[in-house]
Amino acid sequence: MAAPKVWVSRVHPPWPRVEPLVKKAVKAVFKVLPKKTGKGAKGEISVRLGTAEEIRACNRTYRGRDEVTNVLSFEQTEPPGPGQPRLLGDILLCHERLVAEAAEQHKTFEAHLTHLVIHGTLHLLGFDHERSGEEARRQEAWERRILERMGYGDPYV
Repeated sequence: MAAPKVWVSRVHPPWPRVEPLVKKAVKAVFKVLPKKTGKGAKGEISVRLGTAEEIRACNRTYRGRDEVTNVLSFEQTEPPGPGQPRLLGDILLCHERLVAEAAEQHKTFEAHLTHLVIHGTLHLLGFDHERSGEEARRQEAWERRILERMGYGDPYV
């Protein structure tokens, strides 16, 4: 399956230059996922490397949760206009939460960032671990498979 074009915007500071890693993680999802999703070809994904303040505001506004989280994904369900590429959606990552979780979980920043980008991309493709236990197991299995192919360990151990 062809990977979508990935647009990355970041707050500086605190984010280091991680754009190539973000794009590599999104591309890996589309290499591993079965073609049956039918999404990705000639599509686009927007990734915002943001702050705790930004993610808390988005989480409050769009999910009714006044808290900071590590990643938010907003799947685009509207069809594109004539001649326009399909926007699969937006991913918003929180630098402060990512750094803290990586340290708490004894992971590298790179490994945790890669996992969260994959996690967010799967949400854009319709995976939702909050829907049911079975859906959570399914999404986590894909995350493990993709991360393993990229040379990373199991993020859930």
